[in-house]
Amino acid sequence: MKRSEISHDGDPRFAQQILNAIVRNNERGFTLAKRKSRGKIDAAYALMMCFDRASVIEKPRSPLVVL
Repeated sequence: MKRSEISHDGDPRFAQQILNAIVRNNERGFTLAKRKSRGKIDAAYALMMCFDRASVIEKPRSPLVVL
């Protein structure tokens, strides 16, 4: 059964970085910004990139032929 959920192991540093990030909508979709100037959001960016790569279904490519 596909649950479509994201979870983590409860690491407080990871959780704080996720909470430090805020979503800003723009004409191309969204971006992440910091809530506080000193708060780190590296984990939120990494999570966003992993989610994007996991959710994109790649089209099968035709075999490469070299002559």
